[in-house]
Amino acid sequence: KGKIKESGSAAGNCYGGIAGKNSGRLFNCEVQEITCEVQGIYTATSTSTAKEKEELASHIGGIAGKNEETGSIVECRLAGSSNTISAGSGMAGGIAGYNNGRIELSGDSIVEQIMQEAQSAGGSPQKVENVQQLIELASGMKLKADSQYVQWNDNNPHLENFNYANRGSGISKNRTLTLTMSVNGNVGGITAYNSPKGSVDHCATGNWYVSNKSNAIGVGTGGIIGMNESENDLSFLLNQAFVGREIAKDDTNRFAGGIIGNQNNTTASGWKLDSCVNYGTVYCLRTHYSGGILGQWTGTGGTIENCHNYGNLQTTYQAGWVGAAAGIVAQLYHAYDNNEYNIISCKNFGNIYGRTGRNTNNCANDSAGILGNITAFKSSGGESAQHYTIQVLDCVNGPGVEIYSNSMASGIVGFFSSDNTGKIANDTGNIKL
Repeated sequence: KGKIKESGSAAGNCYGGIAGKNSGRLFNCEVQEITCEVQGIYTATSTSTAKEKEELASHIGGIAGKNEETGSIVECRLAGSSNTISAGSGMAGGIAGYNNGRIELSGDSIVEQIMQEAQSAGGSPQKVENVQQLIELASGMKLKADSQYVQWNDNNPHLENFNYANRGSGISKNRTLTLTMSVNGNVGGITAYNSPKGSVDHCATGNWYVSNKSNAIGVGTGGIIGMNESENDLSFLLNQAFVGREIAKDDTNRFAGGIIGNQNNTTASGWKLDSCVNYGTVYCLRTHYSGGILGQWTGTGGTIENCHNYGNLQTTYQAGWVGAAAGIVAQLYHAYDNNEYNIISCKNFGNIYGRTGRNTNNCANDSAGILGNITAFKSSGGESAQHYTIQVLDCVNGPGVEIYSNSMASGIVGFFSSDNTGKIANDTGNIKL
């Protein structure tokens, strides 16, 4: 318990409920009723390297500001009925701001009930081993998606003051954690930024509110991880937080994801995201890329497998040729040549809404149950166009799912596009689906 307040930060400063920087082992730690208010700093851009993103930011976390390469955070929790982490700029995460080490079995207090199953005859609890087991344990704890979309409010500029439709209740009210970024940076329910060496497994958020108001393009907003550049496989991540991406004026190219906001690995291909589940609403205010599992996938190829989305997806801005919402990946953007992008055995049960809910005005152009939009580089056509493979295999868009989209609405895959919208066929002819 307690309060952390800082009004004059510098790049590299770290703030945490247990440790500013962790290079050792934090085990079975609990923070509750914490208030953390940090002005922070973030001067990295979308072209900055992983090292530059680390060095040009302040790091803020409920457990540790920064988890170093030798650091581990295991069975650590944010508990209590009211926690607040408020950052102006930097990397802000519910558990760690910046993760270069290992985070496991951490997050909300519910982790021990849904990520482990008790054994008979007094044996030690065992971690869940498949996504169906995780969903059954979550159902036993009465976890479920929001039943209503968010009601549009012309008179209020800030998302935290919006209400659910037909209920009148505020979307940010009565949350056990309110995690917000007001100026510039990355935000994630577990960690804001997962570095190329970072690993996050068997973690879950709670009844949390996660929001990013940065007007910048190259930042991530995710229920579990804001921006992920890890070379490691990640698995068994469950989000039930409301995830909001807000900008001051209508614009494109801002993203939010139920599990990961921006998947942006540039150093290795072949990574895997396995057995993750999203129950949280993913809402974009004045912008329009909302994904149940990933907001945007760019960089190297990999595999998303056995992931389920139950959360509502809602976008509130329309512009020609751009904007996407989807149950698994909103947008695959500027894929690498000769890489393979796999979405396997994934399921969507979440509805996709527009600004006023069941309306196709003022929302994403391309929406789908699994993959919303693929955008290729501009080329002169022929062999100069990109060559890569997308595999969408054994995926399901559930019965009764509602999809509202301004242009394209599809059950599985939405639309192929490119930087040159006048000659899309020139740029996408070599892509294999």
